[in-house]
Amino acid sequence: MATVDVEDLHRAHAFAPDEVATLRAEWLAWYDFGHRAMPWRNEASANERAALSRADRAQWAYRVWVSEVMLQQTQVDRVIPYFVAWMERFPTIKALADATIDDVRSAWTGLGYYRRAAFLLEGARQIAAAGDGLPPETAAGWAGVKGVGPYTAGAIASIVYNEVTPLVDGNVIRVLARLRAVGANPKAPSSMKLWWRLAAVLVDTARPGDFNQAMMELGATLCTKAAPRCTECPLNKHCRAYRQALSAARPIEGGDEHAFAQAVVRAVCAYPAVGPRSAKKEVDLAVCVVQRVPDEMATAWRAARSEAARAAMEAQLWACGEFLLVKRPEQAAGANGKLLAGLWQLPTVELAARDDDGEEPVDEVTAASLRQAAVDTVLREQGLCLSDAHVLCRKLVSRGADGEPRPIVQTFSHLRHAMLVEWMVITHASSVAGRASRAAGARDEMCWLSEPNIGSKGASSVVAKHIDCARAHATRGAAGASAAAAGGDAKRKRKAAAQPVSIAAYFAGSLASAAPVAGRDETS
Repeated sequence: MATVDVEDLHRAHAFAPDEVATLRAEWLAWYDFGHRAMPWRNEASANERAALSRADRAQWAYRVWVSEVMLQQTQVDRVIPYFVAWMERFPTIKALADATIDDVRSAWTGLGYYRRAAFLLEGARQIAAAGDGLPPETAAGWAGVKGVGPYTAGAIASIVYNEVTPLVDGNVIRVLARLRAVGANPKAPSSMKLWWRLAAVLVDTARPGDFNQAMMELGATLCTKAAPRCTECPLNKHCRAYRQALSAARPIEGGDEHAFAQAVVRAVCAYPAVGPRSAKKEVDLAVCVVQRVPDEMATAWRAARSEAARAAMEAQLWACGEFLLVKRPEQAAGANGKLLAGLWQLPTVELAARDDDGEEPVDEVTAASLRQAAVDTVLREQGLCLSDAHVLCRKLVSRGADGEPRPIVQTFSHLRHAMLVEWMVITHASSVAGRASRAAGARDEMCWLSEPNIGSKGASSVVAKHIDCARAHATRGAAGASAAAAGGDAKRKRKAAAQPVSIAAYFAGSLASAAPVAGRDETS
C-alpha cells in the first residue's frame, strides 16, 4: 500500500485564511444561538469566567475532566445521570483521591470501559499529592496526568483556561472529513496528523474553548454519522462533501425530492471513509451464580422429597441466600483481562477456544460436563466444598424459550463474550469446609453478599444480567410448579370421578407423576 504524505494531504485540504475567519464566525454564532445544556458546562459570561478564582477554575476543570472521560465512547444522554451522581459522591478532586477503587468502580458500574474509572482515581491521587493539590492549567500539564490523552488535555485547557489549543475526537474527525471531502482512511497516521493540523488552524484565538465545543456539538447534533441534517448545518455552503453530493444527485429522474435527499445523505456519509475493521474475537465463558443458604433451609430442602415440592421452594432459597463474588486480579491475564481487571464478578471461567478445524462438535452432555469441571476447579480454588452433601441443586439457567442453552452475550470493541450461566445452591457449611484449601491456594479476593448489596461492589453491569437470569428461573420455577401441581390434581380428580381406574392405569399414572421435572437437576 502506498504511503500517503501528510504534506500532500494538507496542501489538498488546507483552509484559506478567509475561510478560517468565516468558519470561526459562523460556527460560534451557531453555537451561541442554541447549544445543548450540559451539567458540566459553565454558562457564565466571558467576563464572569475570566474573574474566577484559581480554586473555582480548578473545580470547573475537574468537572470537565470527569465529563470528557465519561463521554469517551459513550452517548451524552447515558453519561448525564452518571455524571450527576458522580459529582454528588466525589464532589472534588480530593474527595475522589480519598476514595477506594471499589467505591469508584461502584459509581462507574454500567458505563463500561472500567479502566477509565481507575485512571480517574489514579489521576486524582497524582494531582492531590502534588504541591497545592490544584490541577495543571495547561494542555502540556494535563497530558502528564495519568490516563489523560491529547484530546482530554486540549479540552480542559481550552475550555477552562482559554488556552489556544486544538482537540480532535470522533465528532471533529467526521466534521473535518466532510468539510474538506477527505477520502483517506481517517485513522491512518497521516490522516490523524491532518486532523490535528486542520483543527489547530481553525481554533478561534479569542474563544478557543467555545469553538472546540462548537466543533464537537456540530458533529454530535447535525453532522451525525448516519443521518446528517445538512440543510440545517450553518456550514453547508463551505462543505465540499455536501456540494459534491448535490452535484451528483442532480440527474435523479422524475424530480423525486425524497430520492434526491436520500442520495445526498448517502454521498455525504461516504466521508469519512470506513477504515479496515478486525473481526471480534469470540470467547466462551461459564458463569456460576453460587448461592449459599442457612443450614435450616438446607434441612428443609432435603426434607422435601418430591421434585414439585422442591421446585416450589426455589423462590425461598433465592430469598434467603448470599451470593459469591470474586474479584479479578488488578493485572488480569487473558482475552478480557485489561477490560475487566480488578472488577468484582460472579465466578467465571474462560472455556477452551472454539474449534474451527472442522472436527465434529461435542454433544451437549459432554460440553456440559467439561463446562462444569472447569467451573468446579475455580470454585474449589475459592475454598468451596462441592460434595453431594453440600450442593443442594445445580442447573443451567441461561436457556431460550425452547429450553435450549442460550448464552448471555456481552460485546466489547474487539471481543464478544458468550456466557452460559449456572445457578448453584450450596449449604453454608460448604464455604466453611473448604477454608483450609482456600488458604493454601486461593487466587482471588472473594466475598458473600445478599442480593441488594451486590450493587455496592464495583462490578461489571453484566453481573446484574446473570443475577436476573438466575432469579427469573428460581421464581418462575416455583410458580410453574404450583400451577402444574394444581392442574394435575384437578385433572386426576375429574378423571377419577368419571370412570374406574384399572390397576395398570393406576401404576402408569403413578410412574408418570413421579417422572422428574425437566431441568430440575443439572443434566445439561
